[in-house]
Amino acid sequence: MNNSNKKTAVQAAQLRQLFSASNRSLVTSTLLAVILAYLQREVIASSVVLAWLSLVGMVAFLRAILVKAYQGSPLDGDTATHVWLVRFRLGVLAVGVVWGAAGFLMFPPNDPPHQMFLIFMLAGLSAGGVVAFSADLISAITFSMTSLLPIVTRLFIAGDSLSLAMSMAGMLYLSFMVISLLHINRSITENIVLRLEAVAREEILRTNEERYRLLLKHSPVGIFHYDTNLVITYCNERFADILHNSVDGIVGSDMKKFKDQSILSAAKNALEGETVFYEGQYCPTSSDAGIWIDMICAPSRDGIGKIVGGIVIVRDISQRKQVEDELKASEAKFRLVIDISPIPMALTDEQLKIIFLNPAFVQTFGYSIEDIPTLADWYLKAYPDPDYRHWVEAACPLTQEQAEQGQSDLAPLEAAIRCKDNSIKTVLVSAATIYRNLTGVYLVILYDITERKQIEEKLNSIFNASVEGIITFGTSGIIVSANAAVETIFGYKPEELIGGNINKLMPSSPSSSSLHAAERVGQIQEIEGLHKNGFVVPLELSTAEFVIGTAHYFTYIVRDVSLRKYQEQQDKEHLNELAHVTRLGLMGEMASGIAHEVNQPLSAIASYTQASLNLIKTEDPDLVKLTETLYKTQQQALRAGRIIHRMREFVKSHAKHRSTVDINALIRNAVDLCIAELKQNNIRLTLDLENNLPKIFVDQIQIEQIIINLTRNSIDVLKDLPATQQRHIIIRSQLAQNNNIQVSVKDNGLGLDEEQQKKILMPFYTTKAEGMGMGLSISRSLIEAHEGTLYFNSKPKKGSTFYFTLPIR
Repeated sequence: MNNSNKKTAVQAAQLRQLFSASNRSLVTSTLLAVILAYLQREVIASSVVLAWLSLVGMVAFLRAILVKAYQGSPLDGDTATHVWLVRFRLGVLAVGVVWGAAGFLMFPPNDPPHQMFLIFMLAGLSAGGVVAFSADLISAITFSMTSLLPIVTRLFIAGDSLSLAMSMAGMLYLSFMVISLLHINRSITENIVLRLEAVAREEILRTNEERYRLLLKHSPVGIFHYDTNLVITYCNERFADILHNSVDGIVGSDMKKFKDQSILSAAKNALEGETVFYEGQYCPTSSDAGIWIDMICAPSRDGIGKIVGGIVIVRDISQRKQVEDELKASEAKFRLVIDISPIPMALTDEQLKIIFLNPAFVQTFGYSIEDIPTLADWYLKAYPDPDYRHWVEAACPLTQEQAEQGQSDLAPLEAAIRCKDNSIKTVLVSAATIYRNLTGVYLVILYDITERKQIEEKLNSIFNASVEGIITFGTSGIIVSANAAVETIFGYKPEELIGGNINKLMPSSPSSSSLHAAERVGQIQEIEGLHKNGFVVPLELSTAEFVIGTAHYFTYIVRDVSLRKYQEQQDKEHLNELAHVTRLGLMGEMASGIAHEVNQPLSAIASYTQASLNLIKTEDPDLVKLTETLYKTQQQALRAGRIIHRMREFVKSHAKHRSTVDINALIRNAVDLCIAELKQNNIRLTLDLENNLPKIFVDQIQIEQIIINLTRNSIDVLKDLPATQQRHIIIRSQLAQNNNIQVSVKDNGLGLDEEQQKKILMPFYTTKAEGMGMGLSISRSLIEAHEGTLYFNSKPKKGSTFYFTLPIR
């Protein structure tokens, strides 16, 4: 039984114990509640007593329904057990809460006898809960806590010395109960586990006994028992089949009276304590047909070790003998197959003497059996270089000792062989045992891969000539090959990398997990590599996966994109410079309106200052009015300062800096700089901003510049409308699809015709008489740099709406 099943079984046993005790606890709890209500009615309002007693009755009724439902519902698996346990705990919680409420509702403030009775009832009830619910620690602790903590708290609130002492005693009692619960629950759980384990062991014993019986009955080998008098006491059906007899016809037979006595000696030796193996022909008593058998006889002992008979396992090997004869007959055919094979092959015996070379061997290497009579002679001629020969012998350790142990099977080994004409051929060498138990012959196969190796060398030339780095590694991340271009990118020579981990070059790449590498097969991604000198190299990475045999490999093809990244950075800096120039232009165009906005607070400052001077010159200055006037002067000065600060922040050149901001706050800040122009041109502005939008991670100044540019474009369009026509701009923010925030600027101007719509976002195209045509183009570039989009919708004579989206970060 695994841990999960064991836990489920324990919980099921706990549930049975809990629900079996539930009826008694329900009756007891209800009777105690009636007694408590009856006695406390004298000191507690009748409505409170009746309400509390009704709650007790309702909870008891619901728990009774729960018990009934449990008794009629089978427990099917872990989920059902857990569900019923949760339901039981909720019932216990409800009981505890109702009885805990009595600690407040049924507590008479100034009546010690009734207080003591209430405390006595709750203490007794909680003690009973320890017994009833101790099978589940959570239920027991929950009931104890919820039933006792309120009365302990109520006594503590009472504040007098006796109440405080009883409160402390209640806490100690509660602590003692919790500790006792831990011990009781542990004992109950251990008893349940022991009981379950005993049941499981009994079941295992019954299962094993049944299996043994089935094994004997259905065993593919014959099994029989005999006593010390050589009388068969038991046999299975397979043994009866082997002897062409029935079980009833064999049991009780005396082996000494069998027609064929060839196995009698082995049976007698087993009674002497030996384990005997026998193989040979046997002629059953009930049949004239002889069969081949092998058998093992072993002594059978009783509980004290005394030999009381023997056990015999018998196999009919007649078919195997026939197969062996057929194999011997087919050996000549096998030799013929080797002889005509186009693959070089050699046969050696157990002494590693070469006993046969097929024609393909002689033709490929030029050696005859007279040239290389032993494997040692072959090594000397095929591998004349001593160091290389020693390497081959170490990699292909075919020795006479191994041959005698049948350990000559070898995985393919690639080797370079010198032929008799001094030419070199590359081969894959493998060896295998051939009918060792019959002839002691071993087959050596040498597959000529010279042409394939030449092709591989050509491919390696292409591999090393590639300008892109190519790195191959296994599922463990260990590099197995790298081309020459890797040195240009990372500074490491290929031989320095082979055997190392791919994380050495790309720490940020999840290559150590073959799962992550497999997910990126066929994809191109940008990552950072680490040069030998320690600096970071920006890379473009694509991944390929392949399998050789059972081994999986991944190939990273990497390209150094440092130059491209530098150019992208230059483009971004150029865009920032263009944005700054555009902001300067915008501020120049807005100068008159902003000057008007600054003049207003300056004029107010002058007026308030003069009023202050007049107040000071009076004989009895009104200090309250003077203070009020000076405060107004300060506010107007701050207002003028804020306008100038906003202008300065907007126009100054700044490093690209992104922060998390509220898009609605950016919209309001941008609109503040356009208020003067809106008033001058009698344009009504509506802000329809969705509340509680997620924050965005942007360059605040650049986004404000975009909003101002779109707003001023709408102002320029609307100010040309007739004075009688209403002029209206709506700026809206909202949550859009694909985790984006959308901002739109809508006007009711003349809109754009079809030709204007095609060109409006192009650089240097403008519909203004004095415009440069760069505002919208730069705005779109800034939005795209923030991974957003800028687009529009326009209808002639009905107005235009420009939208831009920004991703949520």
